[in-house]
Amino acid sequence: MAPALLFARSPWSHSGAALASLLPATVSAYDVWLYTIDAHYKYHGLSVIGEYYWRYMTQFTGAAVSGLLDDGFVLQTGYFVIAEKRELIARWSRISGDSGTLGLTGERSDEIGTGFVWYFKGQNAKLTFDASHVNGVPVSSSRLDLLPGDAGWLFRTQFQLAF
Repeated sequence: MAPALLFARSPWSHSGAALASLLPATVSAYDVWLYTIDAHYKYHGLSVIGEYYWRYMTQFTGAAVSGLLDDGFVLQTGYFVIAEKRELIARWSRISGDSGTLGLTGERSDEIGTGFVWYFKGQNAKLTFDASHVNGVPVSSSRLDLLPGDAGWLFRTQFQLAF
């Protein structure tokens, strides 16, 4: 496969840019180590979710690029104030790393949010309202109208329907 096609599908950097757009054009290959771990706990209307991600990119062929390290986590909790109908939720997530600057400096972005979920038909139909504060969005999201580096409040309403 041609390097341009390979890098077109390569990982995103912490800055939100595709890694291929940041690397020197002479880079033809690299190794990626990716580890994740997650845990979920539910008990009498309480739920706790934790996820951790670690990524190391190394052995760049064709240019002197140092190893790049990114990591991040999500912690989310919820509690049903009305059993199986109304749930209060809170979440904190962080992404940190140096891939967006090709190892020159470390960067970090956080999101802290809270909201509630109204379940109509169990998990098959639900309405979510939440508010989040972000201090530097790490990726582009056309659905949420966000660009890398955006900061401030995000208010969202989402209706989810499953068949």
